[in-house]
Amino acid sequence: MAKRRSFRKRVREAGEDIGIWKLAKWACTKAQNPNELPIIPRLNTYRRRTAETVRDKAEALKTRFFSRVELDLSDINKTAFQKESFPQNSIEVSRKAVGEEIEAIIKTRNPTEPQE
Repeated sequence: MAKRRSFRKRVREAGEDIGIWKLAKWACTKAQNPNELPIIPRLNTYRRRTAETVRDKAEALKTRFFSRVELDLSDINKTAFQKESFPQNSIEVSRKAVGEEIEAIIKTRNPTEPQE
């Protein structure tokens, strides 16, 4: 008798909360469907226009978040690096290619790989 009362009480409490029925309806009707694409609402642009199409929305977001900033580079005089620019424990690497190194690299290449 106590189990029956407890069960009925729980069913009544679940029925009072609309959320459980929404979840049950979703599980029966939409859970198997593929995810819906996100929908971006209409956007108001900085020019007081409304972006409604996907292309207009993309352009509005690009303008807002990825706008170009003009930089003043006139104060940069020297573009060559000095030895002082690098840490003292940096590694020196030779810029010359040695013939033996090139031959070894060519020999290790797989001839079936596409050439770059």
